[in-house]
Amino acid sequence: MNIRSPQKHNLKAHLTEVVKRFSDITEIYLFGSRAYNTGSLRSDCDLLVRVSDTGRVQGSALRDYSLEECPPIDFFLAIGGRAISCSNDSSVGAPTFDDLVKKLDAILLWSKAAGFTDFEFSIEAKWVFETTRYGKFHASSLPDSAYSEDSWQTVLKRTEDEHLPVRPFMGDTVDKVVAQITEVAKRMVMRKSDLGGNGQARAGWTVNIKDEYDCQNLFWTVAKPWLPGLEKEPFIIHYQNQDKNADFALADGRIIVEFKLVESEAKKREVLKDLAGLSNFYRRNGNIRCLLMLIFYREAARFDTLQIENDYTFFHTRPSIVTHLIKIPD
Repeated sequence: MNIRSPQKHNLKAHLTEVVKRFSDITEIYLFGSRAYNTGSLRSDCDLLVRVSDTGRVQGSALRDYSLEECPPIDFFLAIGGRAISCSNDSSVGAPTFDDLVKKLDAILLWSKAAGFTDFEFSIEAKWVFETTRYGKFHASSLPDSAYSEDSWQTVLKRTEDEHLPVRPFMGDTVDKVVAQITEVAKRMVMRKSDLGGNGQARAGWTVNIKDEYDCQNLFWTVAKPWLPGLEKEPFIIHYQNQDKNADFALADGRIIVEFKLVESEAKKREVLKDLAGLSNFYRRNGNIRCLLMLIFYREAARFDTLQIENDYTFFHTRPSIVTHLIKIPD
């Protein structure tokens, strides 16, 4: 077995077993990034579970199934118009269940009345989705106004104690905040066709990235207005016998974000050597909780994305090191 190869999960097989074990389930929906193929190999699979009005399914039992059989699955148990995570008790609500489905933009996978739908992740994959083989999956958090005031204040206090942003709220752990930052970075580089035909945008630098400084400036332009705690070049590090500015910092320097751009095989070798050096350097700084390395690349670089992300991601070190490769659209 190649430890770098992705782990395959047959969602239909798991759902068949779930509805067999829990006969009071009447419908199961998919929502989140997996529903529209916008996630990564580290994304979990969010499932909304509806139970009959007279039935009873314990959230802890669904959570146990996930932990034992398929950790990437994150069950949300619907109670009326409210979905409650079976993993962390976060919730999202709407006036009715139908409104909740619309709010989550959820896709029906199975119903007791009609069985499985014709859903497929893709023509090739059918009902199979892939994840990293040894990744860890953080349960999705869906806080909204339905939190009790006391519980929400507790979440905010815990978040502030970790020096993480609360306006906007991005999650109450470093891992959740890093995941949000990564999603912003993935979406910020658009195709020219995504922009309007009027004006000069299609000829501008935001869709014609030339170097890593363009990546940094685009991220700063996109993120800084809604993330005031983001710092650009917050301090200088002495690295490889020269001074280097850290690209970005958040949470009082506990999260460091570094950008790289790779356009060729030669540049790829240089950047990979640099990644190893940066990882070792930042490990000597006790204040840093996570180093997020975002590598933008073009097709000519010929990256084995899964291998590089696995080789340069370390969840159980201090700081943790998370590496993501992001392809620049043609």
